[in-house]
Amino acid sequence: MSLRENPADSLGRLVLLALFCVGMVWAVYHPADSTAVENGDALGLCLALMIWGAGATWMLRMSPTFQWRRTSWWGDAAPIMLAGWVFLSAWITGGFFASTQPAVGGDLRSATNEAWWWIAGATVFVVARRLFQCRQASAAAIGLLISLGGLLAVHTLHQYFISFPETIREYQNDPDGMLAKIGLDAEAGTAARMIFENRMRDGGPTGTFALANSLAGPLAMCVTLCAGVVICWIPRYRNRDGSRPDWIGGAAVVGVMVLTLIALLTTGSRSGVLSVMVVAFASLGIVFYRKRAHSKSERVDAITSNDRNNHSQPVSMDRRTATRVAVLATATLGVFAVLWKYGQSLLGGEWVTQAPATIQLRSQYWRSTLGIASDHPWFGAGPGNFQLVYQKYRDVRAHELIAEPHNFFFETLACGGWIAAGLLVLFLIAGTLVYRRASRTSELSLPEPAKVSNGERVRIAIAVGIGTVLAFMAVWYMGIVTGNLPDFDAHLLAVPIAISTLAIWLYAMHETSELLTDNQCRNIAAASAATGLTHLCFSGGWTVPGVSMFLIALAAIAAKWTPPENAETPNRQANTFIPRVATVGLMGVLIMVSYFFSYRPVRRSDAALSNATMLASTNRGAAATTVLKEALRSDPLNSDIAIWLSTIDNQELLPSLARNPSTTRQRKIADASIDEAVRRSGNDPVRLRAIAELLLHRYQVAGVVDDLVAANEILDRARELSPTHEAITAQQAAVLHELEQNNKGAELTTSKELAERARMLASSGGVITRVLDLQPIMPAKVFGARAIERPVRQSAEKVLKWEDAK
Repeated sequence: MSLRENPADSLGRLVLLALFCVGMVWAVYHPADSTAVENGDALGLCLALMIWGAGATWMLRMSPTFQWRRTSWWGDAAPIMLAGWVFLSAWITGGFFASTQPAVGGDLRSATNEAWWWIAGATVFVVARRLFQCRQASAAAIGLLISLGGLLAVHTLHQYFISFPETIREYQNDPDGMLAKIGLDAEAGTAARMIFENRMRDGGPTGTFALANSLAGPLAMCVTLCAGVVICWIPRYRNRDGSRPDWIGGAAVVGVMVLTLIALLTTGSRSGVLSVMVVAFASLGIVFYRKRAHSKSERVDAITSNDRNNHSQPVSMDRRTATRVAVLATATLGVFAVLWKYGQSLLGGEWVTQAPATIQLRSQYWRSTLGIASDHPWFGAGPGNFQLVYQKYRDVRAHELIAEPHNFFFETLACGGWIAAGLLVLFLIAGTLVYRRASRTSELSLPEPAKVSNGERVRIAIAVGIGTVLAFMAVWYMGIVTGNLPDFDAHLLAVPIAISTLAIWLYAMHETSELLTDNQCRNIAAASAATGLTHLCFSGGWTVPGVSMFLIALAAIAAKWTPPENAETPNRQANTFIPRVATVGLMGVLIMVSYFFSYRPVRRSDAALSNATMLASTNRGAAATTVLKEALRSDPLNSDIAIWLSTIDNQELLPSLARNPSTTRQRKIADASIDEAVRRSGNDPVRLRAIAELLLHRYQVAGVVDDLVAANEILDRARELSPTHEAITAQQAAVLHELEQNNKGAELTTSKELAERARMLASSGGVITRVLDLQPIMPAKVFGARAIERPVRQSAEKVLKWEDAK
């Protein structure tokens, strides 16, 4: 946004900036955490960002020119190539080009749902680099991120001190009622119930996210962001000119920094706290090194010119810097000492005392990821399919079925193989070089940067303010329409604080000639982005929009686009017209594919599931079945609807089976539903186990051995896909034992061997949630009509007692 732009271009940039603010706020409220991206929750945001990117490409006159000698060009090319390769990986690993189901993974719907976020993320980064060329736009974006950090901090603290105690009391008064209200099937005495209780008491607040570790990412980045702003402002409060920030603005930033730091501590995220400490210490180390190098240079000049006065001043500067570094080092060691000594009880977190166990778990995830990449070096597991493939490679001591490997490099490796990992490294190197060269150029340039007119500062502030307010209105409007409102009590405090913070920041932009210099914006953003990446070395969130949007914005500010010297010439603009049209056309094709292949069928399926749930809860089963069948036809990749329909058909079959096990007509309908559910479930062992339980339910009612044989075949496939899953192994052991009793056991593995393996798996890792007493499975026994209403389930330990009796 330079003064040379015509009014139309300037207005276009302001509109793009306002829409960027809308996307940021929406991502904070709807972060699509955990497996939500794979399920399609972020498709609307992806589609909107791609449309925004296509419009920005045209309005900003962007074009794909080949300039491989320019570092800034690689800053665009690397993320685009990375996103493109992961996008290709999604279609290949999802089996789109294959005539048969892939051996592992193969969930095309989840793969493409996540792949769209890679495309959208790369689009936002490339556009934002150009959008933040203007220093005032960068400063306004930093203010927006600080205000959103304050919003998350207030929500987090409200949860920790108010909501969580109320939730625990409600759960203690009526555990089953609360679980039914949130839709969680976790019976008493099961591992699912124990895991829920542990996370409720020790998991930490999550804010708008699903996981505390994901929330810790934006909070940690915001702490560094606020600290950087405060450090840049402190020397300027001595000035008496227009560059001196307002005291209210400084107090607001300090207040948000304190809130976000406390909120970060309450999450119990070791990686979040550690990332802030590491980056803070590294930043001051870099400052100390630069000051020392600068003082040496000045000392040489002083000796050369025999200027003793100039020779003595840098020494005092070195001493002051050394004192600051020493104070920070002492404070850092002191914080670590406090966490080590009192970490077990500090804000309810385990902190350093459990760090070795956490690192051991992460190393198990990473070894499994390397195993996947070793067998599938070109495309890995593919995006959205890591959880499916990971179960086959899971370490026998690992107890969690994770959705990603808790490290951004290994997650990229799993999404696209070694080529994607190499492109990620190229991206990081290119971004670092762009940042360093821009910083060095800024340091060496003698003239002061041109001052931006007050009118332009006002326009940027208004654009950011309007975009943010519209975003809040859109979030709450959609929440009212869909019935998915944010925590009203928490945001009754959080929203006013966030808007007030942003208003103070934008007013300071209007009143101050230079709120932050270009170099300060770049350095603060780089330090904050480094904090986020350090956190993501041990935590998930790399493909969570609520986390990665913060990271993308900060990286775009730190690695701003630097145009080539001949960018403004008429010949060059004429030569880039056709490539720009081609780029917008390609993005239009991607937008159309995203809408018709992903967004529309997923939204229809979600609406059908919600409608069917409502109909089923009001005893209108026939209407629910009709809705589900229509949704099944509209989305050929949805497996949940197929499993639900097979459950309904199976339940309708059971009464007639109890009366006459040779029933044929209804059995054919139920068998067809189960076959379709198996086909759509592909290589998902959890879904295959659920389908096998439908056949076991039939056996419990009617005792038809063919149902038991079919259940064993499905369980055998599920165990092949998840060989370290103790509950699946125990379930197949029970089924195989019953088949052996009916002289149908022709397996290479006996039921006794499977039972012994199930006990071994349950004791591996020393995790109590894996013990067989907490694993409910279905006994492969005939119970008759009393099992029609609900299948009989018992603990795996009790079901496998026959193995001890031998």
